Amino acid sequence: MEPYCSLSEGELREQLTRYANAGRRAEVLEHTQRRRVIRVGSEVPESLILRLIEVERGCCPFFEMGWDGASRRLAIEVKDSDHEPALAAIASALGADTD
Repeated sequence: MEPYCSLSEGELREQLTRYANAGRRAEVLEHTQRRRVIRVGSEVPESLILRLIEVERGCCPFFEMGWDGASRRLAIEVKDSDHEPALAAIASALGADTD
């Protein structure tokens, strides 16, 4: 994620912690080269997911992110292959990098 990310080292560390917390006990619903969808566990506060999205949109606007609070679905995707490594890094941080 570092080659694409404009966050400082401390901000990046905080964001990676948010991803790790969001991915804890998450269920992978979709896993493709350019898209990941997970169902976030009920113990994860929605405020954490909203903050995660807010920070990511500010530093990496090439990500398309969606959150459906009712179904607890978090979707993250990229439109071109140049950003696939950044998506893979996020998937890894979420623990959603396996098929």
